[in-house]
Amino acid sequence: MSFNNMDIWNSLNRPPASALKQIGFGPMKGKSSIQPQWRIKAMTEQFGPVGVGWKYEIVRLWTEPAADGQVFAFAQINVFWKDDTNWSDPIPGIGGNLLMSIVKKGKPEERMELNDEAFKMAVTDAMGVAMKALGVAADVYADLWDGSKWGKAVDTNPEDPAFCTAQQASTLRQTAKVLDHTESGLTAFIEWYRKGEKLTYDEANELIDDYKTHFAKYSEDVPV
Repeated sequence: MSFNNMDIWNSLNRPPASALKQIGFGPMKGKSSIQPQWRIKAMTEQFGPVGVGWKYEIVRLWTEPAADGQVFAFAQINVFWKDDTNWSDPIPGIGGNLLMSIVKKGKPEERMELNDEAFKMAVTDAMGVAMKALGVAADVYADLWDGSKWGKAVDTNPEDPAFCTAQQASTLRQTAKVLDHTESGLTAFIEWYRKGEKLTYDEANELIDDYKTHFAKYSEDVPV
């Protein structure tokens, strides 16, 4: 198994809309959260089963005090992936979650609450941070994709307008992933993408724009 520089990134960077959920509160309100299980599935599809094609190790678990007697749980992990017989260097990630938190603050029933899954959630958070370095859900973190719109996914300054760019091709590939549960949409898209390998930059832009209206009728989950 061998990879070009952007192969892994381009195959992992955009999760399907079904793996995203909009955050409705807090400092991240309006952003998209990513289903942790999708990350594991994406890594498995790319490299193989966990422990065989990729793996992770827990380096450290610890707590830190927070305001008002609250306590944070933190985890440091390393992720590894395998190319043929060689394991990668460790890809580190640190994540955290509240272990002890105040609930109903300022009300008569205010109390401290223990989260017995805080360390598990911290490990999951740390895995997402490490996987992000490989490109897992990178377009979400870069505000290029929120499950309902494409953002700034199309290149604005191509080196050669005679050919569609790598990012345009990535957009088209990720569109196929979004459509993979709609047979009629995918069949039509594959025909378009086969032609797309010879598209010019302007034609690729037109194709991406056409997608937004043409394929929306196949599924409510397809962004427009």
